Amino acid sequence: MTNARIRSLGFISMSAKALLIMGALLPGCGSGGSDSDDDGNGGSSTHGEGGDSSGDGAGPVIGSGGSTGSGGPSCTGDEVTCLDGSTVGACENGELTPYACTDVCDYLGFYSDGCAQDSCSCGDPNDSTCLDGVGGFCFCLEDAGAGTCSDDDYSNMYGGCHQGDPDFDVIACYASYVSGNSIDCAAAANGCL
Repeated sequence: MTNARIRSLGFISMSAKALLIMGALLPGCGSGGSDSDDDGNGGSSTHGEGGDSSGDGAGPVIGSGGSTGSGGPSCTGDEVTCLDGSTVGACENGELTPYACTDVCDYLGFYSDGCAQDSCSCGDPNDSTCLDGVGGFCFCLEDAGAGTCSDDDYSNMYGGCHQGDPDFDVIACYASYVSGNSIDCAAAANGCL
């Protein structure tokens, strides 16, 4: 068995604006709204377009007034702001719509560190299967001399695996061959590819 030091994904402080641009605020994004959710803030709605591609989260701060529930304060453009320490508000169809940062980050496969400076801050990965799979796959790729995984590769494979994209089923498969910090690359290749 080849001993591998499995690399972790120690990254991510994505701004809510970057998440809006990616269209990934909630799993049902773009599929219409629901009229209730678990946090009592009303339902999710179809996400709007817009924003810049800088991902800096520096949208204007919305003034006080209005509620954070369904039919929240009015807004214009692609404004994003923290409504409290754990909720981000995004301007959709002229109303500030609340999203729990735990939902935003969990959709991407990370624990939430809350909302600050108009951004949901996502912390450590929360999907150990996909994390192990990415580490194992990239180790075996390098061990075979077939290339290396960039930080973007790690991020894309982890996200695709976590969200159940069939193009990344091989990552979850590789995870089943990881034991601690080691992987049998030949067995993983035979079983997964």
